[in-house]
Amino acid sequence: MAESVDIVPATLEDLPAISSIWPQSMKFDLMMNFIFPNHLYDPSVPEKAMYNMYARAMQQPNMQFFKAVSRARGDTVGFAGWRREDGNEARDKDYRIRPEWPDGVDAETATLYFGGLMRIEKMLMSGRKHVVLTSLHVLPAYQRKGIGSLLVRYGLETLRFDELPVFLSTQMRGRNFYSKLGWEDADFLDIDLEKWAGPLSGYGVHRSPCMIRPPGRGLEPSKA
Repeated sequence: MAESVDIVPATLEDLPAISSIWPQSMKFDLMMNFIFPNHLYDPSVPEKAMYNMYARAMQQPNMQFFKAVSRARGDTVGFAGWRREDGNEARDKDYRIRPEWPDGVDAETATLYFGGLMRIEKMLMSGRKHVVLTSLHVLPAYQRKGIGSLLVRYGLETLRFDELPVFLSTQMRGRNFYSKLGWEDADFLDIDLEKWAGPLSGYGVHRSPCMIRPPGRGLEPSKA
């Protein structure tokens, strides 16, 4: 059963809350160890990076953000970001010049990771009307309580994004979650972390699935 939450639009006033949720939900992802080398000790670095990124995104007319607010506590425990593309946008944005990474971010790995995901989206979706689920993050203490599913359902059903193909990128630990909601593997971004960690470090290839949900697939009745 899902935690009792309300799904409501997120605004610029919510930036501090949602930018702090992102690093907490991604805390143990191996890629984050290289993009934000000291994030386990200083979470302010990824928070600042995400704050800047989400501040720009919220000002784009084709972006929509929604938050999950706990009815018991009144605080934001998760959020989702959606971007609608009409198929005519030039997705040639270069992560060598955007965003401006704050101090403490390894620009090389950030460019390789985020830029690589954008290139895959362009390759798969260019020229097609589609939606991108750009973000879906829930505080660790509230995960596995149905909140992520509620945020996804809100976009697909209430906003009718189910009428278009929906692209997303995720981590391997999130792949089964999205598969159950109708997404299918389309490509992968593989990054060999040994380049930064060194040989015999225990790090291998980090894989990020890129998935597409066909339009009109529908959802099973919610059990929340």
